[in-house]
Amino acid sequence: MRNLWNGGAAGDGEKRAQELIIGEDKKYDKVLFKYEILSLIAYHMSLHDDLIESKIRYEIVDGLRKLYWEGIESLDNYEDIHSYVEGEFSKKFPELGKYLRILLSRNEQVHNDIRLFLIDELLNLQKIILEGSIKLLESENQDITIPGYTHYRQAMPIKWNSYVDMLLGFNVLAVKNIDYLINLLSYPAYGYGSGFGSLSKFDIEKFSNLLGMKFANQNPLLLANLRGMDELNSVQLISNIMLFYSRISIDLILWSSEFGFIEIPSEYITGSSLMPNKRNPDFLEMFMGYSAELISNEHLIQNLLLGKGTFYHREFQMAKWKVMDAVMKSSSLLYYLFDLLSKVEINSEAVQKIMNKSIYATQNSAKLVYKGVSWKESYEIIGNKILAGDELEKIEPITYKTIDKKLLMEKLNEVNNEVERRKSIYSLLLKST
Repeated sequence: MRNLWNGGAAGDGEKRAQELIIGEDKKYDKVLFKYEILSLIAYHMSLHDDLIESKIRYEIVDGLRKLYWEGIESLDNYEDIHSYVEGEFSKKFPELGKYLRILLSRNEQVHNDIRLFLIDELLNLQKIILEGSIKLLESENQDITIPGYTHYRQAMPIKWNSYVDMLLGFNVLAVKNIDYLINLLSYPAYGYGSGFGSLSKFDIEKFSNLLGMKFANQNPLLLANLRGMDELNSVQLISNIMLFYSRISIDLILWSSEFGFIEIPSEYITGSSLMPNKRNPDFLEMFMGYSAELISNEHLIQNLLLGKGTFYHREFQMAKWKVMDAVMKSSSLLYYLFDLLSKVEINSEAVQKIMNKSIYATQNSAKLVYKGVSWKESYEIIGNKILAGDELEKIEPITYKTIDKKLLMEKLNEVNNEVERRKSIYSLLLKST
């Protein structure tokens, strides 16, 4: 197996032990192939001539482009994506391969790869949330009163459209939080070496511009110690989104059970292998299961960082696996959950049957207050009516409408423009000369 540290003081490792050290790197590093190539191209285009003469640098760039377009099938013979690119490049261009990773640490390489990956995947997550929100908004035509619950007991009536608007409001907050995170990630990790500063002469500002990233004069020691923190920040954000929607999932499961006042679309229902009568909400149950898994990643990464000294430790690579899995898995899950939500049907007859007579109690108490009755007296009056089994006046709840389509469309257009901007930047770097 080809290792980047072959020829150094470490010597050869025991094969099985090395496989355990590598862990799941090969699985996730294949996804980072594009970002590894892009970063190396930008690096060689930014190097000073007194480190490598321009002719050799641009030959390396052309060779990297050819390697990219050939694609990647397997990392079987390599330790990771860095050794793969160096190894395959050196096979094709033996003389150029001697210069490929000049004065680079794979610490800064993988960190930059992860940041570029996360920027693209978080933009995709924003698109899914915004497109799903628009789909929900367009399906918002069921102005039906349904029971709202606290402690799994009927509390006060709500409008289904208000419930949907609540989801849209949360989505807007999630998109804003993703914006903030993308901004934190939009600085290059190249330039800190193994954590103590780079010995390479390259134009870091040019490097940043070529990759569509921002540039700031940041202490390389700080940048190096954001490895692990980037992954934690990303997983925390995803955990919050999944946690919220796991609670929505249990609402839908309960409301579609014996309560029976909503209907889950059939494409998200499964049957029983034995009982022909069963219509199981398996997608929603698995959504909650995946949410639990993704939330647990947050605690794993915290524990990886806990008690560690500054700079890099090898187990931090596990944070890479978890954040990459989290962002890709959450995007797929949310895409289908929003589709499910947009197709939910409300059974108004079932709603009427299940609504307790007492559910309008708070509105009735408030009505008495506005007639001049004290709050304590009105509370007691309505309580006594409920105990006596008296009918309460049906007072319809307010329909809350806080999110409009224009707001969502404007943000979606902004995200789409940024996605296209990044694609054009990548295309320019990968374009053969």
